[in-house]
Amino acid sequence: MTGQRRVRQSPAEVKAAYMVATARNDGICEVCGLREGQRHHRQGRDKYNTVPSNLMLACFLCHAAIHAGVLKSLDIGHIVPDWARPDQYPLFVGGRFVLRSDGDDDRVIDDFE
Repeated sequence: MTGQRRVRQSPAEVKAAYMVATARNDGICEVCGLREGQRHHRQGRDKYNTVPSNLMLACFLCHAAIHAGVLKSLDIGHIVPDWARPDQYPLFVGGRFVLRSDGDDDRVIDDFE
């Protein structure tokens, strides 16, 4: 997340981000929609970036596929490059591209190519 002063997150902030991510899809995998999801950091996990826009839920099988590159993860926003900001990098979930916010709402992108 370039250009921003990064501040180490408190345990309470991390917990709040995880709660938003889990509630967003009722705890179900955002890739297949079939199983309970685990939290996946779209951009490498560190002590600064556990924020809702950087999180999605993926079941253990989909999570492994994301990291193995099977799902073209970079093309569909499951992986965010280091130079990008997760809140400005489109994510394909639920059959559509969205911009994930650090709140609890996603903005659907109707004209993404």
